Amino acid sequence: MTRLIKGLKIFAAVWAVLITLSFAIGAITLWLSEGFLHLARSFNPLNMQNVMILAFSYAPAVVGYILADVLGGSENGDS
Repeated sequence: MTRLIKGLKIFAAVWAVLITLSFAIGAITLWLSEGFLHLARSFNPLNMQNVMILAFSYAPAVVGYILADVLGGSENGDS
């Protein structure tokens, strides 16, 4: 079971890093091609579409980490 927990934690960390890098590269590319004003419009946190894209992008990492924490807690003798 520990291999599964380690695998889930590694998956969550790698997924979060890759998603963050992809958003950063996209933001830099957008800024260089369109300018800061278009970047600010595209990454507006009040736009529900942007919020949902961020939430669904990070969801596998959050779920993987929570699942690893729940499985690890039952393994440490909390029963």
